Amino acid sequence: MDKEASGFNTEQTVAIIGLGLIGGSYARGLRRIGVRHIIAVDPDEKALQQAKQEGMVDEIYTAGNEALKQAGLVIFCTAADVMIHFLAENKAFFAPGAVLTDVAGIKGDTATAIAALLPKGVDFVPGHPMAGREGRGYAMASADIFNGANYILVPMEGNDEDHILAVKNMAMALGCSHVVRVTPEDHDRFIAYTSSLPHVLATALVNSESMNTLTKYFVAGSFR
Repeated sequence: MDKEASGFNTEQTVAIIGLGLIGGSYARGLRRIGVRHIIAVDPDEKALQQAKQEGMVDEIYTAGNEALKQAGLVIFCTAADVMIHFLAENKAFFAPGAVLTDVAGIKGDTATAIAALLPKGVDFVPGHPMAGREGRGYAMASADIFNGANYILVPMEGNDEDHILAVKNMAMALGCSHVVRVTPEDHDRFIAYTSSLPHVLATALVNSESMNTLTKYFVAGSFR
């Protein structure tokens, strides 16, 4: 799939920071749509080697280095604090014109911390794919998690519109059905309702006194 067919430039180098479930799924999805060169950075050498042996990535590293200067797009698939630490330690390795994005589930004031770390000419477009599956780690990764998924963009002040469009095009090329743009405040408010609240309720339910040995015989799809 080329740039003209998808709107997403598959000829560029893409770097993925964090090769767990989500990062691995990006690798598989990007390879499926024809991205020619993918760099992966993760401290888990076993996951890196597996991804390379499967042909999902081309270069693997356990830490950031000058190889990142090749990347036109960098996707952070880590927790926000890990991402900020990585940016602080490796900001010299991002080339002018590179677009950075993330998958963090809570945005808060992360943009402020990131803006202070960005090298000149590097743009960061916050994102959040509403995609995943039960399990963790690269072994659970699947390109299919993006099929029909929603993708949230949370642009920062000063983002280049073309860079926002580049991340949107990537999401659509991966198979997402809808891409919406919101503020950090709206993002976190909606996520609190659709994700955090159900987790709290589910945890309270399974830890309640009603969850006894007999209950397991009355469990079906909605409970799972």
